[in-house]
Amino acid sequence: MSSERALPLPRCRRLTGIRVVGSGKYLPDMVVRQRSPPRPLGFDSDWIVKRTGILERRHAAPHQATSDLCVEAAKDLFAKPA
Repeated sequence: MSSERALPLPRCRRLTGIRVVGSGKYLPDMVVRQRSPPRPLGFDSDWIVKRTGILERRHAAPHQATSDLCVEAAKDLFAKPA
């Protein structure tokens, strides 16, 4: 039997008093359907759909940064009733 006790987590590694009370989402407009990827990968689209369920992907437009997507998700969050 060991007499060692688990040391408490440092204060910086604890999330005391924090909770998630809501979330928002945003899907970019550019839809990429699941098609056969480039041949070097060796997978066909049916194989990917069967294993992952992914039918389409969403890509951000060339002019959109990650922060732009975050702003749209925040707008969705704030539009929801409290």
